[in-house]
Amino acid sequence: MSARLDLVYEHIKNARKGLGAGRVVDVGSDHGHTAISCLESNVATSAVCTDINEGPAKICRANLDCAGYKDKAAVVVTDGLDGVKLEANDIIVISGLGGLNTIDILKRTFSKTDLPDKKTLALVLQPQKTIEELRLFLRDEGFAITDETAVKDQGFHYVVMTFVFAGDVDMKELSDIEYAYLGPVLRKKYISGDPDAVEHYEYLIRTLQDRARSNDECREAVECILRLKEKTTI
Repeated sequence: MSARLDLVYEHIKNARKGLGAGRVVDVGSDHGHTAISCLESNVATSAVCTDINEGPAKICRANLDCAGYKDKAAVVVTDGLDGVKLEANDIIVISGLGGLNTIDILKRTFSKTDLPDKKTLALVLQPQKTIEELRLFLRDEGFAITDETAVKDQGFHYVVMTFVFAGDVDMKELSDIEYAYLGPVLRKKYISGDPDAVEHYEYLIRTLQDRARSNDECREAVECILRLKEKTTI
């Protein structure tokens, strides 16, 4: 798998430690590679993979069958998690989609009448963009970030995040801008000198500066990173 998907798998593996045995539910399933890794290592007892398009879903089904998991994995052609009944101890994985698309999927999911107790679920998310809106949405929904990891894969920068339901996320020490753009866990890793976090923040400075001319939030986010950078280099 790619460095990005390897990191998604590591987050799933770590998230499983806080739950009992259960499924991995992979949305936009990258041809089933993550599900196969989880089944091979017993991180998941079974898998549900969804894709909105039939072509990728067929490839996913073929890969799972070839790996010997015909009876342990279901493949569903659907939009997000529509029509998928979630169970306690499920780890929901959404990687490679936009942040707003991910929010839309989760909004529909959280509104299900048969949703299990949110405390029995974990979310592993890797949005391609609009990560700041996704962080704030889930904070307001009562989900806390337990881990964030930055990775560079084939020249592109990604962040993988794990969320669990906390009910009330108390982040009074951070402004909304810091929470949304810097990330509470990634910020701590940056302060401790984590090289992946340091590289990611340098990337953030470059990309946000381009948008800062016409966006006050982006300008404030850049200022937050630069202040943090100054403190950590003294």
